[in-house]
Amino acid sequence: MHKVKRYFLLLNCCFLLCIGCNSVKSDFKITKEFADSLKQYEYDDVGTFSEGLAPVKVGGKWGFIDKTGKQIIPCLYDYALFFSEGLARVRVGEKWGFIDKTGKQIIPCLYDDAWLLSLNSSFNEGLASVYVGGKWGFINKTGEQIIPCLYDYADSFSEGLASVYVGGKWGFVDKYGNSTFDFDKK
Repeated sequence: MHKVKRYFLLLNCCFLLCIGCNSVKSDFKITKEFADSLKQYEYDDVGTFSEGLAPVKVGGKWGFIDKTGKQIIPCLYDYALFFSEGLARVRVGEKWGFIDKTGKQIIPCLYDDAWLLSLNSSFNEGLASVYVGGKWGFINKTGEQIIPCLYDYADSFSEGLASVYVGGKWGFVDKYGNSTFDFDKK
């Protein structure tokens, strides 16, 4: 079991490295105004900018700032991750959901989501992995369950496929729930 967890963590580190290497180039430079605007807060933690916003933690709660240092989404969440395809994953209590760039709750915090095992925590190709009852599946941007939670592990979609793991076997699933292997057929 420990080997599987280590493998998942290694796989996710590689995923994050790939994201960083493929990120959109920016010529953003820290200006005096930007630095001064951030001094009004004592950040407990900060995340990475994506889609113009970065998660920040103040007083134990997370929100988002823009590149001017202005707080766009108040620090109301127990945890917040980066934006992808216009939505960011947030946690309230022990449940996860998604907000838009105005802070509007688009998908309610209903998911168990053990994101530490799956750092693929945002939307890719219109779908996001969610964790419910010990299994992974996928939802769309309205929260509709597109692929049932059948998998022990599910990675992000890329080029129309997501890698999935169940019963000691790896395979792929497409955006319609069709598997390249029959391991998910009961």
